[in-house]
Amino acid sequence: MIIFKKFKIIILLPLIFASCTSYRDITYLRSLNPSTADSLYLSHTGKYRIQPADILYIRVNCMDENINNVFNKNSLSSNLVSANLGGFYVIGYTVEPDGTIKLPVLGKIVVSGLTLAEALSAIQQLADKYISNAQIDVKLVSFKISVIGEVRKPGQFEIFNDKANVFEALAIAGDLSYYANRKNILILRSEPEGIRTYRIDLTNKNILASPLFYLQPNDIVYVEPLKNTGFRLTAADYSVLISTIAVTLTTFILIKNINK
Repeated sequence: MIIFKKFKIIILLPLIFASCTSYRDITYLRSLNPSTADSLYLSHTGKYRIQPADILYIRVNCMDENINNVFNKNSLSSNLVSANLGGFYVIGYTVEPDGTIKLPVLGKIVVSGLTLAEALSAIQQLADKYISNAQIDVKLVSFKISVIGEVRKPGQFEIFNDKANVFEALAIAGDLSYYANRKNILILRSEPEGIRTYRIDLTNKNILASPLFYLQPNDIVYVEPLKNTGFRLTAADYSVLISTIAVTLTTFILIKNINK
């Protein structure tokens, strides 16, 4: 009986140690020394370039209300969509596959590949041909990101802001799971040339000053599992099996000793 218990402990000990995760593996920004003074990390927001299927809120304003109604009358455009932004709706223009939007009176204008500032400037120049002192407002309505892998609530999410950082995205997805590899987060980003991949380390404080700290619309964030996750899960299954067998054998031996 004693020998069997020792055998059980010997079998289970490697499984127990294999399932352990160190403090370093689950700590964000661990290179930030808690004993040092507060630090400032300058943010570097990447310039997002408009892509087909994006939704833009565009409004032309001037002193004449009649002209405003002509330029901003929704029924004159065929590519208008209604976007739900946290409980209220905004009318936006969908960027067509050819990279254009069709504005009332102004007609078609190419915006794909432009930043929001460049798109505003292009629309402003076109509007100036028709009215004086026009003020143009251009905002990106569609800011969607996808978070998959070792997070508690994977999925596609809408962010009601013109920018969001990677920690905000992970918070929306319920934070990383116990088995997530915080040192090797993959970001898939759609660019005019194709899909570009980036790797970031959430344990390193330098991520705070990296252009990759801020996500862009349509980014996909993939959180990889730790390398030994597969063994840990298998070890957990085996530990349950071994415990079941051990209990069964212990019960059998106990009953056998009682009957002697």
